[in-house]
Amino acid sequence: FTETGVTARIMAATRPKMRMVVFTPNVAVQQQLAVVWGIKTFLVPPAAHTDQMVELIDAELLASGSGAPGESAILSAGVPPGIAGTTSSIRVHRVGAGSVERTV
Repeated sequence: FTETGVTARIMAATRPKMRMVVFTPNVAVQQQLAVVWGIKTFLVPPAAHTDQMVELIDAELLASGSGAPGESAILSAGVPPGIAGTTSSIRVHRVGAGSVERTV
């Protein structure tokens, strides 16, 4: 989940083997990330809190077929949401579980 796309660009530069799916409420950021190697972007409404971020991500992954129930996902985001430059959390989440399983 990103406001600016900076963390997504940094992560994409390492050419990870796993898929990168990025969520943003900003149309300009979505368009910029659409041409970055290995990133699939989704435009979602702004999230008021991290639980809402997880709900938005889950719903979009399942609706688009980009994630399957039970599949593991690593979420990176800033806390609190909506403030650029605050990437401060990594969460391991099981798609469709509805809640975050572990915060690092």
